[in-house]
Amino acid sequence: MLQSERMRKVVITVPKSFLDKTINELYKLNAVHIINHSKSDLDIGNPLESASKISEALIAARSLISNLGLAGSMELNNGFKAIGVKSLSHLTKSLKTLQNETNLKLEKAKQISDEISSIETKKNILFQLEKLGISVESYSNYSSITVLAGYVKNPDLMKTGLLKETDEFEMHSSSGSGFIALFVSNSFKDKAIEVLAKHEFSEFDLTPVKDIKGKPSEAISALLAEHELLQKSKLAIQKQLARIGAKWHDFLLLSEKFLSIELEKAEAPLRFASSENIFVVTGWVPAKNLVKLVEKAKKTTKGNIEIEIKQPAHDEEVPVKLSNTKLAKPFEFLMNLYALPKYAEIDPTLFLFITFPLFFGIILGDVGYGITVVLLLLYLSRKFPSAKPLARIIMPAAISSIFFGFIFGEVFGFEELFGYSIPHLISRVHQIQEMLIISIAIGLIHINLGLLTGFINELNHGLKKAILAKGSWWILQLSIGIMAASSEGLLPVPMYAGGILAVVSVIMIYLGESVSGLTELPGFFSNILSYSRLMAVGLASVGLAVVVNGFVEEFASAGGIMIFVAVIVGVIGHTLNIALGLLGGFLQSLRLHYVEFFTKFFKGGAIPFKPFGKITKEAAET
Repeated sequence: MLQSERMRKVVITVPKSFLDKTINELYKLNAVHIINHSKSDLDIGNPLESASKISEALIAARSLISNLGLAGSMELNNGFKAIGVKSLSHLTKSLKTLQNETNLKLEKAKQISDEISSIETKKNILFQLEKLGISVESYSNYSSITVLAGYVKNPDLMKTGLLKETDEFEMHSSSGSGFIALFVSNSFKDKAIEVLAKHEFSEFDLTPVKDIKGKPSEAISALLAEHELLQKSKLAIQKQLARIGAKWHDFLLLSEKFLSIELEKAEAPLRFASSENIFVVTGWVPAKNLVKLVEKAKKTTKGNIEIEIKQPAHDEEVPVKLSNTKLAKPFEFLMNLYALPKYAEIDPTLFLFITFPLFFGIILGDVGYGITVVLLLLYLSRKFPSAKPLARIIMPAAISSIFFGFIFGEVFGFEELFGYSIPHLISRVHQIQEMLIISIAIGLIHINLGLLTGFINELNHGLKKAILAKGSWWILQLSIGIMAASSEGLLPVPMYAGGILAVVSVIMIYLGESVSGLTELPGFFSNILSYSRLMAVGLASVGLAVVVNGFVEEFASAGGIMIFVAVIVGVIGHTLNIALGLLGGFLQSLRLHYVEFFTKFFKGGAIPFKPFGKITKEAAET
């Protein structure tokens, strides 16, 4: 549990005649984390001949899924048979036929959409022209007259400005909107544009309606009728596409999944070393899967295979696959948020499983709040399956809150119910000093657990390194304890003995961790004091609950409608406090692990184990 899966490095050498079969078998096994080959003595392999056809078919399938708006996931359990085709060529042909049919309808729908958009543009123009009360053809087909239409800030003021220059123009305007149509001789066009610019003229493009004849109102009626017909045609095409999507839903989703798998297989040789006659696969395999791998590989290649198995080298980058019990496994989520432990490091997931709920429970220690959170998590897990990973972490923390609620004797902030005191071992409200001492003691134990873990990790580099890098911190703590006990007369040892021991420990820290270790000296003690937040954040939660309960009791004692107000205040107040408690409990507990605890032993940064292949029914049954 405290170690990730033990790995073995394998180098598999196989004749090229077994390339396809070997790839298929490795994919089914889903057990080999392939190390990509970089060109050296052996070349990088070439993809299988089918790769380009598979890629084209996959693009077609994904395009159809997107265009038809399909969603969901299908479980592939029988290759081609599940899809309903006989071969890759049959599948490709089916996809091409379907794509052609769909594209024709999509192009028609786009064409109709463009026509509808054009009609909307024409309608907007005609609605403006209608306000001027002249026929549409009046705005075009002049050889000696320029027509300018658009908006100005003040049409009357602009007209006055034009009259100062010439009277060779005709202007129509609609009251209130600022829309005008100006008919001016070509000889005065440039001067008119200058005057318009001074009056903030915004030109209106009349090109879309240049071929329309008659009154704007008549043209609008015709366009509305055309618009209605086009909308009906578009709706009919959309229904046809929906029917195609419903009919081919399973086929397309299964095809996409199948082709994705086949493309991954077809491109696998790009990760192998290759020569004229052989190919070489190098990768990592969990030790527990090694026997099965060897048996299957030999059977697939009829014994024409060579497999070299190696232990990981000391400085080798080994992919990490966490291995924890069913109860602790959900807490791997928190490790993935932070970083994966190096292969040689202790996996702290088990520590998280134990201490994260403990810290959370101390902070939110209330029976009522804990039960509420448990019920909420049960509901969310059923309603939103995607919330289950986080719910599996919070659930034991919520149960821990119930447990500590009994320790503290708190139910929704009350320490008394129906006139009777709730039994408790310690009161957070009335025994703050004791709670602070307990919190610091927990921090001292937790930090030293981290140092012990770091000591074990450092043993990989030798006992001397472990003592200097981690054991030195225990000596430092011992020296401080000696000086404190000596100053209080509790230990018949002079204070300078503790001082000498402290200097020795600092020298050891420098030898074990260099300057970085010395810079951690102030932080080490602040890390321990940081655990006081277990008391402080929890006390803040209790304080808010007491305030809410005070309001509830005050309103309820007034009687009448105030009883209803009291209920509302209680529900809102405690809901807010639970939300804050959840957030505070989660973040503060996480911080105590990530910042205070992990820094004493954890380096992390490993690459995750990603085996070649996917677990499917077909693979599982093989």
